[in-house]
Amino acid sequence: MHNCHHAPANTFQKVIEFFPCDRLGLSGTPTRVDGRHPTMFATLGPIILAKTEEDSCNTVPLDVLIKRINGGDFVEFKMHKGEEIVDRVKMIANLTKCRYRNRQVAKLVRQRWLMGRSVVVFTERVAHAKWLVSLLEGLSVPCHIMLGGMNENEVLSRFESAKKHNIPIVTTIALNAEGTNFPKWDCGILASPVSNKHSLKQLVGRVKRKYPNKTRCEWIDIVDSDTPPLHRTFLAEREPFYRKHAENIEEE
Repeated sequence: MHNCHHAPANTFQKVIEFFPCDRLGLSGTPTRVDGRHPTMFATLGPIILAKTEEDSCNTVPLDVLIKRINGGDFVEFKMHKGEEIVDRVKMIANLTKCRYRNRQVAKLVRQRWLMGRSVVVFTERVAHAKWLVSLLEGLSVPCHIMLGGMNENEVLSRFESAKKHNIPIVTTIALNAEGTNFPKWDCGILASPVSNKHSLKQLVGRVKRKYPNKTRCEWIDIVDSDTPPLHRTFLAEREPFYRKHAENIEEE
């Protein structure tokens, strides 16, 4: 079972029940954020072989650029059980609508594209992906957008076009965090914040794969320093990951 960390999900459990046989699971992130990985072990058994990133010869060194954008404070609050808490959904919506922030992301894509990099931009929102594509087109940067619901032929066609003509791809985190193999990517841009290191590991893995003449890869994290909840998430989750896995880290 590929991506077996999904095994605890109810739908996966129902499918697995139809196959009362020996099972083998594969996963790059066997520890679930929600703590339900014991269910995965109960379904598939214990880990019998583990390889660290250092054991792998199929990846290239990682360089990280922490790009701080002071686009404003995007915090929104809501009431929950009589207490005021951060409304992450509205906060991310505010962030993705910020024109200044989006222009900075588009300029980064254009800069890397002109350098000959193979660029992929990850965002959490479909609307955000569409706004970024519109800005890139305004900067005369050819780009492809990849969203859920596209048919397989269309997806393969855009990947082939991106490979042949080095066209940047803007996509959603949910669509391409797993199951995507496009090793030509050597520059990934995180355009909306990821809140846990397991999702981050999947995304960074998209650009670390080996490819002919690819000797290094770059990951650019857009950090919203003026929004305290988002900055705390960066410090708690993403920055420690970069300190552990990147060969070089720069900040702007």
